[in-house]
Amino acid sequence: MTNYEGYMDNKYLNKRVTIKHTDKVAYLKEKLIGMCGVIIRTSSDDLGVLIDGKTNKASSYGVYWFNKDESVVKIIGSFR
Repeated sequence: MTNYEGYMDNKYLNKRVTIKHTDKVAYLKEKLIGMCGVIIRTSSDDLGVLIDGKTNKASSYGVYWFNKDESVVKIIGSFR
């Protein structure tokens, strides 16, 4: 397994989540609080969430990035 594969292979991938909180003004303007999505990317500190019906044009992956902090996203199930 390469470092990249190990980086992406974790307990968060493909989990369905609800967005509970954000301090990012741009995300607040898009009214993401309460919306659902699926975690499709991760980094050491953040989760890349593909929000239902939305695309983050500022992200090359189209995802919205949130801290792994439990108070930011709530895992509500698995996508697969």
